[in-house]
Amino acid sequence: MTDHDSTIPLKKCKKCGKEYPATSEFFRLDRKWLLNACKDCERSQKRKYSREHREHTHDYWRAYYETHRVRIRAEQKKTYSENAERIREVRRVQRLENIDESRRRGRQAYWKDVETTRKKRREYSREYRAKNPEKVRKIAREWVKRNPEKTRVFGQTRRARERCATGKFTLSDVDRQKAMQTDKRGRLCCWWCGCVISEYQIDHRIPLVKGGSNAPDNICLACPNCNRHKHDKLPHEWNGRLL
Repeated sequence: MTDHDSTIPLKKCKKCGKEYPATSEFFRLDRKWLLNACKDCERSQKRKYSREHREHTHDYWRAYYETHRVRIRAEQKKTYSENAERIREVRRVQRLENIDESRRRGRQAYWKDVETTRKKRREYSREYRAKNPEKVRKIAREWVKRNPEKTRVFGQTRRARERCATGKFTLSDVDRQKAMQTDKRGRLCCWWCGCVISEYQIDHRIPLVKGGSNAPDNICLACPNCNRHKHDKLPHEWNGRLL
């Protein structure tokens, strides 16, 4: 039992039978009298009641929130502003410790009302970018440095969309094309000239401006020199190759 001042009288809990100092630290104060059950027993009793009467408890707190929405929101905002850093850190740790559950709840909330969720996210993103332009640009630059291959794919997808081209390829499609263009020694070779390359560019065999698609079967990996010289020509117009 916790050490206490011997001058403070003891009070026996009616639930568990343990004795605690008769203070508000161990017993909840109801107006000016201490309750007969200690705080631990009272919490256990509330949890048990909530489990056994889940629907009733949810309905009660939902109605309470709707009745006192303005006051509760004001208190929440005040608490968050006073403890913002600590709250963010606690939430981050909780998400990492329960990552699967966090993702499940996120998906559940998203698909519950997709259109409303998307609208809220777009509005929030628009406001955040307007308030933090430098931070957003810095994050974008760092992401591009960390993900050069994804950046290439996104760039090609954007250009294809601008030209109303059909089809779409992903990073996994690029990896498959890499495997196809890798020789027996494990070296990546240019699709057009066959030279060994360390840096590649994603090229469309039939250019988008000539009616080519953005599908996986129309992409290849070319060296910068070949990609630059081929430009928007068809393969047979450039080097006599069919594809």
